[in-house]
Amino acid sequence: SATTVDLSAHRSRFPALTANTYFNYGATGVMPREAMDRVCRFMDRLETEGPFSYQSNLEKDRSAKGLRASLAKLFSVEPEAVALTENTTAGCNAIIWGINWRKTDELVISNAEHVSVLAAVGELRDRFGVKVTEFDAASATSDEAILERAARAVSARTRLFITSHIFWTTGLVAPLRGIAGICRKVTNGECLVLADGAQSAGMIPVNFPALDVDFFATTLSKWLCGPSGVGALIGRGSHVETLHPILS
Repeated sequence: SATTVDLSAHRSRFPALTANTYFNYGATGVMPREAMDRVCRFMDRLETEGPFSYQSNLEKDRSAKGLRASLAKLFSVEPEAVALTENTTAGCNAIIWGINWRKTDELVISNAEHVSVLAAVGELRDRFGVKVTEFDAASATSDEAILERAARAVSARTRLFITSHIFWTTGLVAPLRGIAGICRKVTNGECLVLADGAQSAGMIPVNFPALDVDFFATTLSKWLCGPSGVGALIGRGSHVETLHPILS
């Protein structure tokens, strides 16, 4: 049955909307009063107890555990599959730099990715000599076009395929399951698929297992209406163990 939503009451929960008409073009979302108050209460407790106190550390651990559990429910995974990050860029970089690259390896990325991901891939190419192939997602208007262009870009040497779930330039939803199938078929299961979910988490339902990708990086500060500085990286356990940590 249809659900009736009182938009005026809903908008009243967002302080930024009381005097503004806010158009979220995919950069940063606005926070509801409940989220703002919870962040403020958390910071007040930490500063009152002492940011390096034993009690504060317990509080941080409890909060992180609770957030991982909430995100796991949102993405239909177990909490162990969720890593907390600073943002989507941090999650993508954890995968890009966590692979043990060889000069004969190849990476495929769409030409509609955010500049922070494109910059990391460019540095990877320059540093390790990895061949980078871009496929044209910017002009695609259908799933069929995306899949056909992705298939042409992937080779037996492709180690990583990077694409947005929703392209920030066009709003097109990428057929991730089909892309993952192409990558595994061409590389005999050796290619990892990383989805940039900055524009999809909170905008559309995201069931990570159904996407069939290996990693999904996102942020809480866009369509999930959370605070800046908090993101998530969802991964398949079998592949997480093959990555090298980029920070220790």
